[in-house]
Amino acid sequence: MPEELMTVSSTEIFIALFMSLTLLLLGLACLFWPQTIQGYAMKHNARWLVGRRPFLDWMNTPKYLKYLRVVGGIILSVAIILTIIFMKKWFESWFI
Repeated sequence: MPEELMTVSSTEIFIALFMSLTLLLLGLACLFWPQTIQGYAMKHNARWLVGRRPFLDWMNTPKYLKYLRVVGGIILSVAIILTIIFMKKWFESWFI
């Protein structure tokens, strides 16, 4: 394989780093502020899910808050790993 196809530009690494930081913020929000996420979801999905009342009822339970915390923990774990990997690659592309 040619050398040009195997290298990754610093712009691509920066975009990946930006996306992993976005996931990091989303994971933090779901893990530490699930009531805020629940209120936002209820407010913006109530008009679209009129016929799906069981789903809206489930979104209003403590189980949904636990679900948000579990999902937030998973997203946060993956985002931390990706951020470390992409930061390492970004610094290597700039300084090495």
